[in-house]
Amino acid sequence: MVYQRGTVSVDVHFARFGSKSYAIDKINSVDVRVEHKSGCLWIALLFLTILFALAAMGAAVSSEGDSTASWGITAILAVITVLAYRSRPKPTYHLMLATSSGEVQATKSQDDEAIYELRTAIEAAMMEGR
Repeated sequence: MVYQRGTVSVDVHFARFGSKSYAIDKINSVDVRVEHKSGCLWIALLFLTILFALAAMGAAVSSEGDSTASWGITAILAVITVLAYRSRPKPTYHLMLATSSGEVQATKSQDDEAIYELRTAIEAAMMEGR
C-alpha cells in the first residue's frame, strides 16, 4: 500500500476513491487544480475602513468638530474587516486524473496537503509499475 487515508487508497495496481477505482497503469497524468471561491466582502470592508480613517484624519487636522466618533467607527470597521478576512472561504483543491478516455475529477478537498500527498502517492505508484 503506497497511500491510505479514509476511503482513499493507492497501491501499485489501483487508486481507489470510495467506490470508484482507477487502474494505475491506465492513468496518463495527475493534476491538481485550485478553485478559489469569491470572498470579496473583506475587500469592500477594507476600502470602507480606509475611507473612514481618512475622514477621521481630515477631521483631526482641520480641527472642525470631534474626530472621536470617526476613529471609533474606523476601529469597529477594522475589527469587522479582520473577522471577515479570517472567515473567507478556503480554496478547493481538485485532483484530476487523465486517462485514455479523458480527464476525470478523482476527488476534491480543502486540505491542500492531503491532495498533494495523494498526487505524490499516485505518481510514485505510476513510476513503480513501469
